[in-house]
Amino acid sequence: MRGFVLWPFLPALALAHDLPATLRVEKSADAEQCPERAALEQRVRSISGRSWQGAEQGAPALQLSVRFERAADGAFVARVSASGAKPGQRVLRDANPTCDALAEAVSVAIALLLDSAAPEPAADASRAPAEAANPSQTHHANADEPDAPAEADGAHWRAHAALEVGGGYGLGATGSLLSIGRVGVRRGHWLFDLGAAGSLPVETSYEGGAVSTSLLFGSARGCYLLGNAVTVAPCLQVGVGRLRGDGSGFGDAQASALPWTALGLGLAAEVPLGGTLYGSLGASLWVPTRRQTFSIENAGIAWESKPIAGLLTAGVGLSLF
Repeated sequence: MRGFVLWPFLPALALAHDLPATLRVEKSADAEQCPERAALEQRVRSISGRSWQGAEQGAPALQLSVRFERAADGAFVARVSASGAKPGQRVLRDANPTCDALAEAVSVAIALLLDSAAPEPAADASRAPAEAANPSQTHHANADEPDAPAEADGAHWRAHAALEVGGGYGLGATGSLLSIGRVGVRRGHWLFDLGAAGSLPVETSYEGGAVSTSLLFGSARGCYLLGNAVTVAPCLQVGVGRLRGDGSGFGDAQASALPWTALGLGLAAEVPLGGTLYGSLGASLWVPTRRQTFSIENAGIAWESKPIAGLLTAGVGLSLF
């Protein structure tokens, strides 16, 4: 998140006089989870210890307006406007999947605006040294400064990890169960990740015996994210792995491992679950670069790979930073 800093001496704000102020909150349709006016006022009171009414006679009024909305990359944006004693604007932005962190930042910014617009209290010797000792950490929201521009959409990288399970067709067997772990990064509308997947062994009967097959592979994919809170992304991907076959019931049949490579198209979807958690759904279509077979000596081909493979998965992910 950029556009604000948490100050270590915020409890000192309660020493300033109360100021009559009004607050208006607006939200776009895709930012409904952001707080209402009453909840925001309560956050400000808990930070500053200041009430919205009951100020000294003659104190100037401050009109505050907050608009919550979503950027093109899904980040939450808050536009804080002030008129009256301290006119000006601030733009705060947060890329977390919920609005909680941004709401806290907006509350801090409003508390500081109230503090800067209130009549100066009597000098407090204990506060002055605290501010002097932390010059690099102190920054009041001075509304006389030029408007702060919104951070360019997708200007920073975010890391994530996910664990998924699903069912596959043609991935080591006609039908199989798989699990996939993914780690990756995203910036703006782009997502890149690496995955490691494995299928449970599946037996296929043949000539009085059976062949057990399984697949272990790694994948790399690049996706283009569409949407805000809920995202859908078409993907290009490549896979490299090992296809294993074990024979039973054929006398001295031996296990065999073959290289597996494939190119694929995919579709990924993510749904916020709260905090840094999100739900993930995926669909992939794989085209192996070559057909693979397992043969039994003097008995022929016992198993042959499919020309096209598919995979459907669902899981849960975590935004790391």
